Amino acid sequence: MSAKRLAKIRIPVPPMEVQREIVRVLDLFQSLEAELEAELEARRRQYAHYRDSLVRFDRGTPIIGRWARSADMR
Repeated sequence: MSAKRLAKIRIPVPPMEVQREIVRVLDLFQSLEAELEAELEARRRQYAHYRDSLVRFDRGTPIIGRWARSADMR
């Protein structure tokens, strides 16, 4: 397609006020998405902390290795 022909194509553009509202909503979504990403990362770190706390002692010895089956305790 030639530049001349391309220049003849009319593209509808919403009024400036509508464009501003679209930008406002998209900015709000972007802000909320950033907050959610930060919250998700905090939950991942919290999960890892508690997981590691439950599975290891301070010296790094896994608790799981020290558990005994109830059948072995008879």
